[in-house]
Amino acid sequence: MYWLLASGLTILGLAGPILTLVGLPGTWWIIALALVAQWLAPETFSWWTLGLCVIAALAGEAIEFAAGAVGSRSAGGTRSSSMGALMGGIIGAIAGAAFPPLIGAIIWGVVGAGIGAILGELAAGNRNVRSQLAVGGGAAAGKAVGTVVKSAICTGVYVVIVAAAFIL
Repeated sequence: MYWLLASGLTILGLAGPILTLVGLPGTWWIIALALVAQWLAPETFSWWTLGLCVIAALAGEAIEFAAGAVGSRSAGGTRSSSMGALMGGIIGAIAGAAFPPLIGAIIWGVVGAGIGAILGELAAGNRNVRSQLAVGGGAAAGKAVGTVVKSAICTGVYVVIVAAAFIL
């Protein structure tokens, strides 16, 4: 029974990194599977393992959430452009989730961060188009890097959960 549970966790958990790459909550999928496995067989994981995986998942969310704003600021953007990048990334990811299916959330999240940063620069009174585009590009690049980092964290959580499931 235990090996069947660990194997099922491995197979179903493999969807986590893939889900994360397309803008869905793959890390939370893996953690939910681990919690179900823990409920079915309480000796599967230590609570330390699960807790550290939750902390890693929260860190991944925070990094992805803030990366567009950091990219905007690193390109010389204002506080307004950082907030625009943050809001634009969220709005873009939600609105673009279905266009095109599966990868739209990533594409439109990146585009939304860039557009939000540009609009933030406009709101701050920056009328220099070259500067606006640089800030928008920085925000888009930051959002893209944030997505890659979150995907790497998700893959790490998957590896830890699978390794812990097979270690008795």
